[in-house]
Amino acid sequence: MDELSRRLRASGPNGHAPLPDRAQATLENILVGDGAPSVRTPVPSRRGTKRGPVLIFGAGLAVTATVLALVLVSFLRPATALAVTPNALTLHSTSWTIESLRKQLEADSAGSMDSGNPEIRANESSRGATGDGWYIQLDPDQPLSTYIQPQHIQLKWNPDFSGSSQITAGAPQSAHGKPLDSIPEGAAQPGTILSSDSWSAGEFDPQFKNEPPLSVDAMRSYLAEYLGGPSSDGGVAWSAGAYTYAVESLMQVWTLCVDAERAAIQVILSAPDVEVEGKTTDRFGREGVALAMQDSNFFPERRVQLIVDPANWKILAIEYSTSAGLPEFNIPAGAVIEYSIWR
Repeated sequence: MDELSRRLRASGPNGHAPLPDRAQATLENILVGDGAPSVRTPVPSRRGTKRGPVLIFGAGLAVTATVLALVLVSFLRPATALAVTPNALTLHSTSWTIESLRKQLEADSAGSMDSGNPEIRANESSRGATGDGWYIQLDPDQPLSTYIQPQHIQLKWNPDFSGSSQITAGAPQSAHGKPLDSIPEGAAQPGTILSSDSWSAGEFDPQFKNEPPLSVDAMRSYLAEYLGGPSSDGGVAWSAGAYTYAVESLMQVWTLCVDAERAAIQVILSAPDVEVEGKTTDRFGREGVALAMQDSNFFPERRVQLIVDPANWKILAIEYSTSAGLPEFNIPAGAVIEYSIWR
């Protein structure tokens, strides 16, 4: 473990600097894996596991494409086949800018706070989450996938933070997102339960125990605490990519109410290194604005795309792509390596 960790640090962009908490946790998960089927399980770590801003990935050699996991797999065996990844979302020009989005969101948020509409005023986030996603899985002992099979994810949390999770298989698709005529070899039948789990109070540490705040400043502090403190490196602000990662993690524990979701979007719009990429349609056919950023605090090799709907200020999706590609798996630069979607 120590020697492998040293080699991974040496190969990374920061030389021999310590691995980030979430990278260290991913490495530990890989090394203690029991060979179970590869399923990305987006729930917090059980108590006793190293804490940090981390999503828990499937155990064993089949791993999702975090940079650390890919470096580990490349030590084991290179591949020559080409993995199928989803086509990037189509972008169109837009008049929206970061500044105009920020100003419109501020105006709309002020209006909702002043409104007497009971639906708008019912501002309580609820525990639990439902979403869909796809996460690249690279297994040196198996052929690379020739299809896309999304997953449907349900997470339930009780007031004492006991709960359960269930992940079911979606319909296999082509890279264009079109359903396939038949189920390809190796794919699960749609609706198949890929993973299910339950836990008692105290067994999991969700890290977002308190209800998400409604104001922008409080939300910024709330998310920064999850990331490791009010700022990184003694005063350098967290990047928009880091805040987006924190929001994605938050939305695995809570379904955000109107004002909490707007506050989270405002935090991202106000963070460094975010730009409007264009108008787009997400993988469920919904129109939105694509915001582009780098995950500069944790994985600068990974580009982040956040899709928001400015008509109602909903987070529609978060997509990740590899900036430099993954040559050991013949995955080109710009390829989508995972996405999460909320209905």
